[in-house]
Amino acid sequence: MAALVDTTNQPLLKPWSLTDLPLLKTSQLPITQTQGTSTDASTIIVGDFTKLIIGVRQGIRIELLKERYAENLQYAFVAHMRADIAVQQPKAFLKIIGVR
Repeated sequence: MAALVDTTNQPLLKPWSLTDLPLLKTSQLPITQTQGTSTDASTIIVGDFTKLIIGVRQGIRIELLKERYAENLQYAFVAHMRADIAVQQPKAFLKIIGVR
């Protein structure tokens, strides 16, 4: 959203209804979706994330990998966790597709 500009190339202000909402960035959503003739579209997910439920089936497990990187005197970690999500109120979330 920060890159949006008007017809005179001036940055657009955040709508007043969104001023108190935090904007979180992720690299987990692709920027190569096809929407119409565009092949460089993406998706925005907007919602009241207090209505999102996270169920943890197995706590996080972190393992140290010493042997694989020993020749370089390095260590690595592997983390594993089983969890799922659900929404309390589906209308609390909105998916906007075709964003460029």
